[in-house]
Amino acid sequence: MTLLRLICAFYFCIVNAANGTIDEGKYSDPNEVYCYQDPNMMLRYNGTVRLFRTSSTWSPLRALCLKSKYICKNGTSYFRTAEYFTPTKVNGKWSMKGCSNLDNLNEAETEAKCTTPRHEGFRSAYNPFSGGGYVCVRNLFMLIFQLLVKRKNFTLQITPLLERTSQSHIIVKGFEQMPNLPSVFPKPLLGEEHKYPVLFADTRCLIIGHYGLVGTSFCMLFVTDEALRHPLRHCNFMLLSLCGTPAYNAYTYEHQHYRICNESDGHRA
Repeated sequence: MTLLRLICAFYFCIVNAANGTIDEGKYSDPNEVYCYQDPNMMLRYNGTVRLFRTSSTWSPLRALCLKSKYICKNGTSYFRTAEYFTPTKVNGKWSMKGCSNLDNLNEAETEAKCTTPRHEGFRSAYNPFSGGGYVCVRNLFMLIFQLLVKRKNFTLQITPLLERTSQSHIIVKGFEQMPNLPSVFPKPLLGEEHKYPVLFADTRCLIIGHYGLVGTSFCMLFVTDEALRHPLRHCNFMLLSLCGTPAYNAYTYEHQHYRICNESDGHRA
C-alpha cells in the first residue's frame, strides 16, 4: 500500500509539472499594465513636445500654447524647457488694456459693424475677456498683445519614478531661465516639487493625471511634433476613456484662435 501511494504521488507530481509547463505564458503578468507607463520614452525625445489636450477644466489663462523642448539629461533627470504665454495681472486682476472701450455685441451685430467702410480689414472675433461678447478687431494677434500677454520660459527638471508593481510618476521642479548661466544650473524659482501620476506613455505621447477623491481626474495629453501631423488614435482614446469627456482641445483651438501661437512657432496662421 505504501509503495502504491508513492507511485501515485510520483505520477501526480509529473502531471502537475506537465500542466504547469502547458499553462506557462497563458496569462498576462498582473503588473504588465505598469510597463506602459514609462515616461522615459517621451522625456528623452529631443524635439518639441506640445500640450495637445487636457480635461475641460483647463483654461488658456493658465498657459497659452504650452510647449517643451529638450535640453539634456543628467543622471536620472531630464531637463526640458516650458514655454508658454500668459496674460499679466494688474492690481490682482487680469489686465483689460485695449478691451475696456470695446463694444461687446452679439455675433450678428459685430459682423455687420465689421463690414462697414470704416472697419475695412477688420473682422468679428469672440472676446473671452471683459464679460464676453463679440468685438470688431483687425486681427486676434492685436487683441492678444493689447491684453499684455507675456511670454514665459522656464527650465523643468523632470525625474521619472518607475515602479514595477504600481503606477509610475514624474517629479517636476521648475527653475527660472538665467541668461548668464547654463540652463542646467539655473536659479530655483519654484520652492517645491510636484508629483504627477503617469497614465500612459510611449515614444509619441504622454498622459499624466491626478485622481480626485470623487473618482474624477484632471489629465494632460502631451504629443510630439510628429504626432501632430499623424494624429494618434490610441492616445486620444485613452485620454477620453481614462479622464472623461469633453476634453479641451488645447493645441488645435489655441492655434486656430490665437495667432500668437503660430507666431511663436515662426510661421503665420
